[in-house]
Amino acid sequence: MAHQIKDEKQEYQYSSGFTTPSGHEFHYYDTPENERLILKHASGSHIEFKADGSVMIKSLKDLNMHSSIVSDATDSESGGADTTTQHIETNYTLDVSGTLNIKCARLNIEAGETAHLYAGTDFRVSSNN
Repeated sequence: MAHQIKDEKQEYQYSSGFTTPSGHEFHYYDTPENERLILKHASGSHIEFKADGSVMIKSLKDLNMHSSIVSDATDSESGGADTTTQHIETNYTLDVSGTLNIKCARLNIEAGETAHLYAGTDFRVSSNN
């Protein structure tokens, strides 16, 4: 059975949508002050847009995001954007249950105030120079 998205504040007369024969769903809920739009794959993975502007993405397997240098081409001469920026205007927590790997050509870390590093056991830093 596919994952069910429940919301006790929705009113039936403001809801509509459709489900394809294979189980993909598109639903919108126009209940005043609780509008939502949901696009759901038959696997249960879905994207939900909420009334307050929140967006929820649920992936039942891997979640991959890809940005290439031509992803934001505004003219044919520039070849596109060379920077992708994620801007968060509130606290942000990245909680990883497994291993977090970061691979990059350069790494810059800047803290406007205090910075803390903690290792439960070993903490190693190495360099070739």
